[in-house]
Amino acid sequence: MSIEYDTVQTYQNGWGIIRKNGNYFFVDKTGNLKDPPPRNDNLVEFRSGYALGTINGTNNKSNTYYYINTQLKEEFSLNASEAYLFGMRWLL
Repeated sequence: MSIEYDTVQTYQNGWGIIRKNGNYFFVDKTGNLKDPPPRNDNLVEFRSGYALGTINGTNNKSNTYYYINTQLKEEFSLNASEAYLFGMRWLL
């Protein structure tokens, strides 16, 4: 058995996120892969309608965070040392 993906995240808002060969992709429930809008060093699952992508800053510069909507379009971005997902996720 061969492993096809580096990581697989849960489906939220109709999309899952996978990492394959070091690159992130959105995947729909039929298995179709879609590229995220910008290049990302990290991409985190959808919560409250937004996924969070990160491009790490270099040479003491801030990271750039991208909030991506469920149509896979960048809604807005910011430069900061940290950013968080919207909404709460309750673990029972």
